[in-house]
Amino acid sequence: MWGFSLGALIGSRSAGLQFLAEHAHQLPVTVQGWYFYHKAKNYRMVWGGIKRGLWDAGRLGSVVAMFAGVETAVDLALERESAASGVVAGVTTAGVFALINRLPRASVQRTLMYGSIAGAFVGGAQAAAAWALGQPVKYTPRPSIWGNDEDLAVDVEARVAKESSNSRRTSDIDL
Repeated sequence: MWGFSLGALIGSRSAGLQFLAEHAHQLPVTVQGWYFYHKAKNYRMVWGGIKRGLWDAGRLGSVVAMFAGVETAVDLALERESAASGVVAGVTTAGVFALINRLPRASVQRTLMYGSIAGAFVGGAQAAAAWALGQPVKYTPRPSIWGNDEDLAVDVEARVAKESSNSRRTSDIDL
């Protein structure tokens, strides 16, 4: 939604300016001419906004999907959920973004810094949301996907039961 909205705004403005530039040498002089000029310009702006909106929505969606995929992959590789996976996902996504867009060195450093800050914010926000809802915070080990870790699964269930009995309940939270 955000990608499409921002892309449509930018695309429609640039399409309107392009239409003006293409027709600046032959502006209409009658009322009817101005009516058809603005009608054609509005059609071009709508079409340009839709095209750019879809393009930007696809780009933003792919960046978000890459961030979520890397974060999940790091959680699965560590066999536990961690806020550090958000930082790794942010830095990885920022690095790929910098490579694809061929940013200069200073911009790459700034992009990596922003990626790590955004990843830390996402990891911290997920932990805070889990705590506020009375769920165990992310830093508990999870069963391994690589083998049968039944003891670990039992340990996780016992830890979750213990934390849920000691933690705040959803009914205790004033919304």
